[in-house]
Amino acid sequence: MRKIPLLCVLIGLLMVVGCAQEDEGVSEVVEVETAVTTPTPTQTPIPATSTPSLTDTPLQMPTETPTSTETIVPSSTPLPTPTPLPSVPLADGSYKLAEYDLENFIHLIEQCNNNIEHRHEDCNEGTSSLNYDRILDNDFKRFFTDGFPEAITFVEEYPFQSNEYFFYVPQVLQTILLQGLIDYINEYEIIISPDVNIPDLYFSPLPVDFGSEHNHKWVIHVSFSRYNLSGWLLLGEDEDGTYHLLDFLMIDPFYSGSANIEYDFTGDGFSEMMTIGTRSVTGKHFTSIDILLLQNEQFQLLKGISFGYFYANGFVDHEIIDANQNGRPEIHVHWKHSRRFECFWEQTDVYEWDGAEFQKTTTGGEAPETAVCNVAQGINGRANVRDEVEFSLNVRTSILETALQELTMENAPSIDYLALVHVHLAMMYAGQGEDEKAIELLANIQEFPSVGNQYVQFVNESWQANLVSPVQFCNFINGGGENGLSTLLGTEIEQDLYYIGYPIYQEFDPEKICPLDDLIANRLNTFTLDAKKTPVEAFADIDLPFVPMLTGNFDEDSQIEWLGYLDLNEPKIILADASDNEWTLNSIYNVHSSDLVDFQTYQTDFNSDGQTELVLSLELINYPDNIFYYVLLIEKTEAGFERTGGLSLKETPVLDSIQLDDFQMQHYQTSIWTLLKDEYGIEDDLRTFVNELAQRVIDQERPLSTLTDLETLLSRLPDDAEVEPLRHQLLFLRGYHYELSGEEETAVSHYTTLIQQAPDSPWSWLAWARLKPE
Repeated sequence: MRKIPLLCVLIGLLMVVGCAQEDEGVSEVVEVETAVTTPTPTQTPIPATSTPSLTDTPLQMPTETPTSTETIVPSSTPLPTPTPLPSVPLADGSYKLAEYDLENFIHLIEQCNNNIEHRHEDCNEGTSSLNYDRILDNDFKRFFTDGFPEAITFVEEYPFQSNEYFFYVPQVLQTILLQGLIDYINEYEIIISPDVNIPDLYFSPLPVDFGSEHNHKWVIHVSFSRYNLSGWLLLGEDEDGTYHLLDFLMIDPFYSGSANIEYDFTGDGFSEMMTIGTRSVTGKHFTSIDILLLQNEQFQLLKGISFGYFYANGFVDHEIIDANQNGRPEIHVHWKHSRRFECFWEQTDVYEWDGAEFQKTTTGGEAPETAVCNVAQGINGRANVRDEVEFSLNVRTSILETALQELTMENAPSIDYLALVHVHLAMMYAGQGEDEKAIELLANIQEFPSVGNQYVQFVNESWQANLVSPVQFCNFINGGGENGLSTLLGTEIEQDLYYIGYPIYQEFDPEKICPLDDLIANRLNTFTLDAKKTPVEAFADIDLPFVPMLTGNFDEDSQIEWLGYLDLNEPKIILADASDNEWTLNSIYNVHSSDLVDFQTYQTDFNSDGQTELVLSLELINYPDNIFYYVLLIEKTEAGFERTGGLSLKETPVLDSIQLDDFQMQHYQTSIWTLLKDEYGIEDDLRTFVNELAQRVIDQERPLSTLTDLETLLSRLPDDAEVEPLRHQLLFLRGYHYELSGEEETAVSHYTTLIQQAPDSPWSWLAWARLKPE
């Protein structure tokens, strides 16, 4: 056996940092606590001043003279390349249960990544990669009790056919990788050397002295970037130099982090481990802090502080200081809060151990009572950006009125800023039907200096050209955001657009330039539309232009309904239904970021049940020469008329040839799951119920009631393609139930039935892997 310095997987190895996701906004701190009294350690804990921080730089550790300096190479027996399982029409021959073939088991692990996640079946109610993984992990414990023979190969190589990285990390794969790493360390008797080169593996050790000369402990930061798995391991070293895994703490694959064992937060004379989670390629934006005890040969969480997605963009920082000089350092977390419209303030959270748990004290948690911060509340409609409760229109109006009493041309952040507040307050007046007050306020902006104030100039020119009404004025400037690109209000009216958490570009938010959507909603809530008039006339009374698309009796009453749209910067499709002498409005669809060129309508009865369905085709253009079509299915539901399906097309649709199945109907999927949930009496969502049912099968918990639940749910599944993945999972679970309960013949019968019915299902592959001919 070769003798090479300890933990030779080490520092010179390549690390691919996990994906970053960033977003803006305000997030409440999520804290995870385990309130404990500092336990009396059973071993000598870590001296408080003995250990450096864990960094990417190789650490100075105790060394031994290696007996060999040869370079480590991959093991001589490479893992066989898995071959796909065949889709098998089963013969009349008999089969029996068998332990997994190693090659097939490896292939099934890959299925957790490719067949489940990449085909997005996990996003469907019917299939859960969680249960697929649970079963593989359970089988691993059943069939590989003496360890996984090729675990080292998973560390040295990538033994899968696919070149794609793992997005979902199966529990069984995590188990194999950890075993393989320990096996690798022990096989090569590594002590310390940076000479090993294993692609896509980052490995950094930190020695921990528990006071025993031969019983060393190591905290290892490891990242298997190819598998999207990283975290911290706690290793023990026996007197004979053998290493074993004591505990591990794996983290979200989209996060990275660092750790140190420098600070004695509890004041017991021994250091705790502090991990700092980060999100971003640079690793600079931290999102969490965990404080852990390293006692009883495991990680014990004392305090967890998570800052979520919304402070991953650098607006939070921390420092460790002993402000009270009592020997117990505190964690000081500094937040930089901001709201649009020039409202900024800072907050500090201090976490300190009180002998039993960490206590938090906060200073500066609320936005200051300043005119600009009140403007932010009035315009945003919430005390905080992420508050669910919105202020009423009257409250928002009062807030802006008070702010304008304090703001002047001299103390406002800018003249443009002052004009923006005037516009928003004017639209609140107009939303309440107070058009004269709105016009007076807009007229005041005419007195503002326009030189150097682009928004003022834009507003004044637009007002002079659209003196008809506040609605027409707001509609005009709401659609003219490109005219304000040079305004000093750039940071106030921009919105960040994100893709998987990354800000990709910014564009002007038309609702910040002028809140047209709020204005229309408020105006419709304020006024009653008289059903004695046509919708065209009734909308015109409140300065809203309504264009009819289709009229007719679309429901069971005798009244005529009107389908049409408000001809605004972004058209709003509405179906007006007469009720109690007024028009009831059903919002159908809002056209965003596109121009409405033309439309077609078609009236039909898809289900031959006497219920009318409307098909509406919109011809849209979102940039020059890019014309496309969006076809809506509109039906009467318990909630009124709704858009229940949609279909995007590049070519002009022929409406009378469109069938119900052509629509991408989320409502149809939902109706199936709702039907099953209601009929079966499931309180939680169906996926949660099935996941719990799968766990009961694995644990053999309440076997009779579990089998009854499986059979009942299977009998009630409708004959529909949308539920087939769920059917396949339940059929497998039924066979697995009999397998675990020792009824081999019944289990085989159910497995072969599944394979014959759905040979391409991942669940059939899982069934086939455990069968062999007798």
